[in-house]
Amino acid sequence: MKAGVIGCGGRGSGAVFNLLAAANGITVTALGDTFADRLNDLRKRLKESARQEVPEANCFVGFDAYKKVIDSGVDMVIVATPPVFRPLHFQYATEKGVHSFLEKPIAVDPKGYRMIMASAKQAQAKGLSVVTGTQRHHQRPYVEAFQKIQQGMIGEITGGTVYWNQGMLWYKERQKGWSDMEWMIRDWVNWKWL
Repeated sequence: MKAGVIGCGGRGSGAVFNLLAAANGITVTALGDTFADRLNDLRKRLKESARQEVPEANCFVGFDAYKKVIDSGVDMVIVATPPVFRPLHFQYATEKGVHSFLEKPIAVDPKGYRMIMASAKQAQAKGLSVVTGTQRHHQRPYVEAFQKIQQGMIGEITGGTVYWNQGMLWYKERQKGWSDMEWMIRDWVNWKWL
């Protein structure tokens, strides 16, 4: 199976190594990112750590890199871009008949959510596999706590609010020469619109 990565930063690079560890017969054949340094870092790590060499011709940089990765002949894509872009990337992958892994969160607003749901219905109709990030779904302490709540150990839940306040998570200091857009995308987790 030929895989492509859209979004070669921290989670994209982590997800592709998770994929390679989880299954045999996977070849990473295309990489795409808004920024060349992220793409080049992942490309180098794939070659050194996984003996996967992605051809230069299949390395794409820019806002349209996602289309080029999907159009390169991959069977599946890892979509690990900032969440604001994921609905569009998933929609295009689905239109082109490509299986998708979408990192979470999958969208940032109602419009993006509706795009995801519409694309998911199309993917199902086409028989495509779609998987999303499930970080906490398999983490033993979370699963055990959920089971205890279901058993009624804290009584009947009638409502609630959940916060995960990490504050300035993965903050990226603005570098000289970065435009506002580049800084925001590199520091996406700290900008609500992204």
